[in-house]
Amino acid sequence: MRGFNRTAALLAASVLAAPAMGQNLLTNGSFETAGPGFIPFDAWEGFNNFFPDGPLDASNEITAQDGVRSLKCFGFFPGDGSQNDHGVFQEVEVTGGTEYTLSGYGQTPSFDAIETFDPNDPDGNGFWGNLPLVIVDFKDGPGGTVIGSAEVNLYPSGSTPDTWIFGETAAVAPAGATHAQVTVLFIQFTDSPGSFFFDNISLEAGEPQPMQCNPADLDGNGLLNLDDIDAFVAAFLAGCP
Repeated sequence: MRGFNRTAALLAASVLAAPAMGQNLLTNGSFETAGPGFIPFDAWEGFNNFFPDGPLDASNEITAQDGVRSLKCFGFFPGDGSQNDHGVFQEVEVTGGTEYTLSGYGQTPSFDAIETFDPNDPDGNGFWGNLPLVIVDFKDGPGGTVIGSAEVNLYPSGSTPDTWIFGETAAVAPAGATHAQVTVLFIQFTDSPGSFFFDNISLEAGEPQPMQCNPADLDGNGLLNLDDIDAFVAAFLAGCP
C-alpha cells in the first residue's frame, strides 16, 4: 500500500494539556501490546514505515507518553518529491447520532525533527513538510462507505520538538454510522526530513471535558476568577478542602 490518498485539508482541533476522561473504544491505544508473530501492534493493521519504539524493541529513541512503547513513523524519501503515507488503523463499533472525542499525543525528537506542514512549498513543488494526523472515519457498516470524518493535526504550526503534544476534536457520528475507523497517519511531502512518534490514541463516546488552566481553576472553565474562590469555600464548608 503506497499511499493513503488523504488530502491535506484539516478540520479544526484543539491542542490542550491533557485528554478527556472516559472509556477508550480502541484496543491497545498506547501500543503497549505486540501482536502475534511479526505483527508490531495487537489490534492495529499498518502500512509502509511504522515501527514500535520502546526498551524491548529494536529502537528506543524517546520516552513514551503512556507506558513504555510508542509508534514511530517516517517517510520513504523517494527523491521525486511525491507524497507518501505511513501508519496504522483500527475499526470499532459506534452508534449513529452519538458524539465522540478523538484524541492522541505526538512528538518529534530534536535529533530527527520533522518540518511543519506548509501548503506552499518555498520551491514551488506543491505541499511541503510532514503532516501527522489522527483521523476518524465513520462508516455505514464494517469496512463500509465513509459517511463522515474528523481529524487532528498533532504537530500544528508553532509546535516544538521533544514535547508530547496533545490534540483532540469532537465529532458526531452521522445517522446510519455503525463503525468507525481510526487511522494514525504520517504524511511526507517533498522528501521532507524527520520522524514522528504517536502514543495514547483514544476514541471515546462523549464531548471533551473542560480542562483546568491551573490547579487553582477549581471549576475547570479555563479561567482563574471569583468562581474558583466560591468553589473552594463550598468544598471547604463541606469538609473537602
